[in-house]
Amino acid sequence: MRTLGVADFSDTELQRIFQQLLEHNQPASIQLATCETLARFDDPRVAVLLVARWPRMTPEVRGRIVSTLLSRTIWISALLDSVEAGRVSRNDVDPARIRLVADQADESLRARVVRLFPTRRSIGRESVVASYQTALELAGNVGNGKSVFAAACASCHRRKGVGKPIGPDLNDTARRSPESLLIEILDPNRQLKPPFQNYVLRTSDGRVLTGMIAEETANGIRLQQADGATIGVLRIQIESLQGTGISFMPDGLEKTISEQAMADLLAFLRL
Repeated sequence: MRTLGVADFSDTELQRIFQQLLEHNQPASIQLATCETLARFDDPRVAVLLVARWPRMTPEVRGRIVSTLLSRTIWISALLDSVEAGRVSRNDVDPARIRLVADQADESLRARVVRLFPTRRSIGRESVVASYQTALELAGNVGNGKSVFAAACASCHRRKGVGKPIGPDLNDTARRSPESLLIEILDPNRQLKPPFQNYVLRTSDGRVLTGMIAEETANGIRLQQADGATIGVLRIQIESLQGTGISFMPDGLEKTISEQAMADLLAFLRL
């Protein structure tokens, strides 16, 4: 497949081959390798081809498509055009990645990125985070924090042998500041990563499923639902897949965790 990268992209037959290799019924490894090969062509039609296949792509492939589109300035503009037109959901693009690239571009491109990907802030969530600042000054008990983690977090997160590894990896929390951890616990949508958001999946037979992408295989994906159940969907069955921009992790933990319990939880996470 990589040898296709030495061909002439203006060849309509070559473009047709790439279209077939990006079809949703192809294994993810084929789609990923196709994106890698397409990145070698300095041609605006590459962006058109990739964006056209976006609705049926899974998060892993979308991530590679974004990386490809961010590798050339002309493709970045095409990606922003697609976001602006609604063909690509901004919830499926990591704002941090696109801002990082845009910082190296011209002023007009940076202005578009800032406008299309504003910093997410929820006034309601900010007030909750502010109200828990005193938890940062309290002495935390690691043992109690482990119990808080088991009750409130372990259904989706795993740390120190406790819980299920469905959500983001928490092995690095000991190196992170209590302030940043507090924000992520109480305002999970502020720095949301595309893989850990809720998705709406429509199947070719008319079903509408929601949940987080728990696993991707060569032939399909597994959707983790809020009630703990998982549903397998073959790639060939995916009609569309759209991110909601809402974290799979619910907000509202302040309703069940006191300030002292939060201090205990932070002590456990930073152990």
